[in-house]
Amino acid sequence: MRCRWSTVLAVLMVAALAGCGEEQSPEVMEPAAATVDPESLRAPGSPIADGLTVQDGTALVGTVFPLQIEWWHGEDHQVVSGWQAVLTVTGDPLQVWDSYASQLLGSDTATARQVCTVTRVQVTETPPPGTPGTHGDEPPERRLPEEPLPGENLLECAVEWNGVTMSMTYGTTTACRWGDEGRDDCGFQQMSHLYLSKVPIEPGEQQTWPGEPAAEPGELTPTIPAPNGPIHQPELDLTAGEAHLPGPGERIDRSLDHYLWSENPISRVPNGGRSLISPSLLLQCNSGLVAVLRIDGSPSEVTALFDDAFETDDPMRHTTGTDPDGRAWDLGKISTAGGYYLDVLALADRSDSSVALVTECGD
Repeated sequence: MRCRWSTVLAVLMVAALAGCGEEQSPEVMEPAAATVDPESLRAPGSPIADGLTVQDGTALVGTVFPLQIEWWHGEDHQVVSGWQAVLTVTGDPLQVWDSYASQLLGSDTATARQVCTVTRVQVTETPPPGTPGTHGDEPPERRLPEEPLPGENLLECAVEWNGVTMSMTYGTTTACRWGDEGRDDCGFQQMSHLYLSKVPIEPGEQQTWPGEPAAEPGELTPTIPAPNGPIHQPELDLTAGEAHLPGPGERIDRSLDHYLWSENPISRVPNGGRSLISPSLLLQCNSGLVAVLRIDGSPSEVTALFDDAFETDDPMRHTTGTDPDGRAWDLGKISTAGGYYLDVLALADRSDSSVALVTECGD
């Protein structure tokens, strides 16, 4: 069975969110392709930052997190502060993307037509040992104005520009259990995630990352001009796979991220923790894991739970501060020659617990 997201959403509409706090709303729908903790959702109209609010067709997961980014200009080093947020997509993902892109980047900048691709991912039944990549063979993909693919099941959109990062994954992707001989036990997982972040930059200054050339004024990176013609709406097959909220002792990434090995303690949800949304690969880097959890303890106590990695890992480096609402936060960063850079940002949210954003980029 193949179905458009509107059909799935009609089935998954929530009539009421019983037991939720005042920030929740009966108009918040379950996402079409991910599992969330309904008590953690903030409905459309809720504030995000810089005058931006949660748009129709989405719900904010947990809270808005502070963001610390290190920028390098030659040998000069500076840290800039901004915000980041994870949302779940409950409506038409193309309309959702264009709504946020218009407010954050301008009406004709980074539209879904320009930056989104549609893919057909599939699981190889018995991948040979050492097979690189999560999807096996490179999956076929198309731009939105191109003809639909048979069995297409994943929509991905991404842009980084002028201090703004947007990334959306909607549909079905694959995850595999990784071991010494490669990957096995592969299966489908469902996604409906949107990641937003923003840091201030001076007008006319272009965002530059270490090792990458500066963008020319007016250039969108990594956008490729979209083909001409009308958009062919994705007809995503959302029937395969499942979504799941990892609990204590379970892999925090649900085996999406092959840089995090099961034997490493930091790959597990700690005791006293629970996921608020199923994990996803959203950041524009190798792997790019994003997970949101609520964990018992203060921010420093929460980051300490992850400071128990392999001996080859560097010690966790900490940065602390308070957000605009006066809530304390603690950012713990781990890097390793083994191949990953893990950040745990814990923000005080209740008297006895914190909300944590866990992100990871591989080498």
